[in-house]
Amino acid sequence: MKINMKKIAIFSFVAFIALSAAAAQKTVQGVALQKNTALWTEKSEGMMEWKTEIEPGTLLDVYMGTERDSQGNLLPETVTSSWTGAKKKDDTLVFAHVNYQGKDYYAISNRIAVGKSAAIVTKTAATYMSRSPADVRKTALKVGTIIAIGKQASFPGAEVYEMSYFDEGVYRLRSGYIKCEKVSTSEDDITALKIIKKAMDLKDEKRRNAMLESVNELNPSPTVSEYLSKLIEELEKAGDMLRDGTMEFVAASGYRIIYTADNSNVNVRDLPGTKGGSVISSLENGTAVCCSEYTVAKDTVEGITESWYYVDSLTATGEEVGGWIFGGFTVPDEDAH
Repeated sequence: MKINMKKIAIFSFVAFIALSAAAAQKTVQGVALQKNTALWTEKSEGMMEWKTEIEPGTLLDVYMGTERDSQGNLLPETVTSSWTGAKKKDDTLVFAHVNYQGKDYYAISNRIAVGKSAAIVTKTAATYMSRSPADVRKTALKVGTIIAIGKQASFPGAEVYEMSYFDEGVYRLRSGYIKCEKVSTSEDDITALKIIKKAMDLKDEKRRNAMLESVNELNPSPTVSEYLSKLIEELEKAGDMLRDGTMEFVAASGYRIIYTADNSNVNVRDLPGTKGGSVISSLENGTAVCCSEYTVAKDTVEGITESWYYVDSLTATGEEVGGWIFGGFTVPDEDAH
């Protein structure tokens, strides 16, 4: 059999060029910012298919395209596509081409920050839409919020970072500035505050305390260590309400309606009781809620003695809540089934 060396050489050259082009494609570090940031792959018919999820703060390599912004910076390589699970066939999103752990995926472009580093808020922090102290946003970022930071810049009376974060409340990426003293890029600080946040979501006291103790194996900054110490003190104060454990609501008895005599809102707390933890939300009078469990120990608030109830969701919308309310400010939902 006669071998056509010329054709082999051509094919080899084409393959080499293709591989070289792929290897030469520029990537820039990106940071996942949304809670449970989804990664997708492109199906043959051009629709995106969900593959996995990653935590906020996870680093990605973002492939850059050939287009540039008004300042001459390369823009990420993107694809506009529909996705599995879309309510309408013509619904589309812009997906950025990324690489995670050696595999190519797509991430919704406004769920990640490109060209920035991961950081975490270590003190409650205001954010600014420009480098002016007067241009402040109404809502501050809580301790433990994952953000992405870029270049450092000057600010009247302080140094600031260019920053981005994902606003879960309105489901959008926000950008602006934050004071440098309010954030940390230390891996130990980021890990420590992630552990603390997960621990606070646990209702089992032993598991929560064990998780908080594991933070001591790290080397967090003095700011994070002080925050952890204060948090543990608050948990100890709240421990009385959890001393006898909790009981699950039976059948429809967990369906309640917020009721206050003066029509005021009811606070939702991250821990049962008024002595520890903090207020994380509030529910309007008349709101229908679904409660999964209640404290065996009872508390007295405004002359009413009752347990604290753990609210999972709002009955009408199914929206997750995840916090404790004083049961004395509720009545049974007679319409629940």
